[in-house]
Amino acid sequence: MSYHTHFDGDIEIVPPLTWREIRNSPYFIESTAYRRHCPVTFETQSVVEDTATGPLRRITAVGVLIDNDETRADDVVKAFGEIAKTHGETHRFVGRFEAGGEQAGDLWRIKIEGTEVTRVWPAIVWPDDPDLVGHLAKELAYMVPTTLEARFANWGAGEFNGFATDIIRSITGPAQK
Repeated sequence: MSYHTHFDGDIEIVPPLTWREIRNSPYFIESTAYRRHCPVTFETQSVVEDTATGPLRRITAVGVLIDNDETRADDVVKAFGEIAKTHGETHRFVGRFEAGGEQAGDLWRIKIEGTEVTRVWPAIVWPDDPDLVGHLAKELAYMVPTTLEARFANWGAGEFNGFATDIIRSITGPAQK
C-alpha cells in the first residue's frame, strides 16, 4: 500500500507550446490509455483549419494535467521541474496545483516561477490564539524592516510591533470568544 496524494487545480501554458516544442516530449501523450504511465502530461488543443490543399491540423499544449489515480507526489514535482527547465524561459505557467495527502494537515501547492519548481506549505493560523498572533507580529517586525528599512526608519520598536500586530489581526480576523 502506498501513500495517496490528491491534486486539484490547473496550470495554463502562456503562450501555448507549439508542435515543434511538444512532439518529442515524454509529456505529450495523445492516447489516454498511456496517460496513466506518466504523472504529468500536456493538455493539448487541436484546431483544424480548412485550407486550399485540405484540412490542416494544428496541435498546441495549452496546459498541464496530472493523473490523480496512481501518481506519486515526488514524480509530479520532478516532472514539473523538467518541464520548467525546458520551457520556463520562453513560456509562463499560470495557475497552480494544490495537493492534499491522506494525513490531516498534509496540504501543499506546486509553485512554478520561470525555471524553478517548489512546494509551498501553508501556515495554519488560529485567529483566537493570542500567543500565535504575537509570534507572527514579532516575525513580521523582524522581516519587514529588513526589506523596507527606509520606510520605517523613524519608527520605534513599540510603534512597529503595534503596526505588525494590527496587520496580523487584520489577516487572521478578530479573536472569537
